[in-house]
Amino acid sequence: VPIRLDPAPAFATGDLALSGRAPGRQTVQVVVDGDLAAARTVPVDRDGRWQATVATDDMIEPGIAHRVVIWDT
Repeated sequence: VPIRLDPAPAFATGDLALSGRAPGRQTVQVVVDGDLAAARTVPVDRDGRWQATVATDDMIEPGIAHRVVIWDT
């Protein structure tokens, strides 16, 4: 069963709230801009749902697009 990231806003003001589904898993990793060293491990609940908040205070250049991926742990 694939991991799913719910649709997120194209632009964020303040921290970015993310959520999705990862049935059959206990945790997922949230990776921002390919930075594996800073990847966060996030728990998955019994229903297969997960949620995380990505801090955006270091993302100060509005012309730069950022990418978030969710990985299986």
